[in-house]
Amino acid sequence: MRSIFKIVFFLFVAIIVLQTCNTRIVVRDDFRKQYQDQNAILHIDTTQTNFYKLHFKNGDAAILTTWQSTELDSIIGRGQLYDFKRNIIKTGFLSFHIDEIVIGETNDYSMFKSLDKERKTSLGIMIAFNLALNVNCALNPKSCFGSCPTFYVEGNDDLRKCNAEGFSHAITPSLKSTDLDALQYTSPGEHFELTIKNEALETHVIDKIELLAIPKSPHHQVLQSSEGFYECTMGVSPSKARSQSDDDISTYVAAIDDKEYFSVTDSTDLFSQQELVFEFNKLDQHKKGLLLNFRQSLITTFLLYNTLSLLGDESTDFIALYERNTKVGSAFFEPILEKSFIKIHYWNIDKNRWQHVKDVYEIGPIAKNKILVNLPDELISARTIKIKMTIPKGHWRIDYVGISTIIQEVNPVSLFPDEVIFNNQSNSSVKLSIGNIDKNNMITLPGDHAILKYDLPCIQDGIDYELFVSATGYYLEWMRKEWLEDKNIDSFKKMMALDKSFWKELAIQYKNQEAESEALFWNSSVQEAI
Repeated sequence: MRSIFKIVFFLFVAIIVLQTCNTRIVVRDDFRKQYQDQNAILHIDTTQTNFYKLHFKNGDAAILTTWQSTELDSIIGRGQLYDFKRNIIKTGFLSFHIDEIVIGETNDYSMFKSLDKERKTSLGIMIAFNLALNVNCALNPKSCFGSCPTFYVEGNDDLRKCNAEGFSHAITPSLKSTDLDALQYTSPGEHFELTIKNEALETHVIDKIELLAIPKSPHHQVLQSSEGFYECTMGVSPSKARSQSDDDISTYVAAIDDKEYFSVTDSTDLFSQQELVFEFNKLDQHKKGLLLNFRQSLITTFLLYNTLSLLGDESTDFIALYERNTKVGSAFFEPILEKSFIKIHYWNIDKNRWQHVKDVYEIGPIAKNKILVNLPDELISARTIKIKMTIPKGHWRIDYVGISTIIQEVNPVSLFPDEVIFNNQSNSSVKLSIGNIDKNNMITLPGDHAILKYDLPCIQDGIDYELFVSATGYYLEWMRKEWLEDKNIDSFKKMMALDKSFWKELAIQYKNQEAESEALFWNSSVQEAI
């Protein structure tokens, strides 16, 4: 998956491109200051004046103080329209077609409460949030709960045992993507319920939800890898598991449970690497895969919130730049992402060295990712295998590492809900909107939830379905008032330019809150609709 770093580096490079292209843009400071001043006034206390800030595909921006939507896919209102250099184009009555708009920001979230069939509901909205934070979140606003859609099976509502989370890296409209996750749940067929929640201060735009069901034999499991789905044995735990400091970590990774191995970050380098080594004995002489069950720490969340806070009330301006320039920045992105990977090697006895297998990356700190990494065919006959994982300190929480025998490749049955209960009411329009990739979406605000009811095809006794969920969409973080106070564009540029002193300071900041960040995160989720 793509990292949050890709997004922020794209933003930074987009700024550089706009400032250094052949047709040089000269921004008149007086006009830009007028735009920034008005923007700042709106965000001082977002409960005083309702506003709607729009960004357009041509680079223009508008700040409306009164507005209404129409039945003609348009938004009309009164305010000021600025060109891409932030000169005032027009003041007064304004009208815009929905297709002109890249992203919007408002503090009038009530206007998006109702779901309708119009295309305007799919408009990306970043909401300026100014309600009172709960006590846990107020202690450290950059450790507040943030997620993306969370999924629960058959009545489970325990956040700490969340079954899956969707498209965690898709934090802007153009990053809309499909995320496939194992629900780590089996069903004998017939009726099944999947609950999806918005438990954070976010707007979720969900395009499609697909349930994938795969029959499996007793005492086997179905695992997903980048190559497909495979029916596998239950797995062999490591006979030895040691950290770089030579600590025995076997008890943490021997079973899929609530025990996780994790390390703390380096106090001055967020990407300092460490090695974990695992040995497996008495293996079958068949095709093998490495089974991992793991999740991220809160470093990615911390970096996202810091980026947004440094951008402050101009966050949507920079996100709009990214939306118009999505192809720039890969040269800045690749070195950072590479430092975040879980890098997997096996010990090649013949060559007497470690051999690279695959780099793994699954963003998301809530639900555990259960995946299979296909091992090379040359290990088919191996009765003993040694695996090395190189990971950045403090970035990953490892629940299980094992070796499974691959029985056969299998294909899923694709299912869509027969009924959707949205916020306790049956909703046929939501059911239709999540059945196809189109312009109709399910929009959820904090506290919203939906129950998806499925009828699974009957199968013979003793055979169960292994279930997976595929979710397509994106989400937008709501801006917190507390974040706006830290606005510093110069620091944002230092962050994106990989300024060593700035990144050292970030490492120190995270270190100071690392011990309490997990507790603050889990205790600040949104339980009721706002």
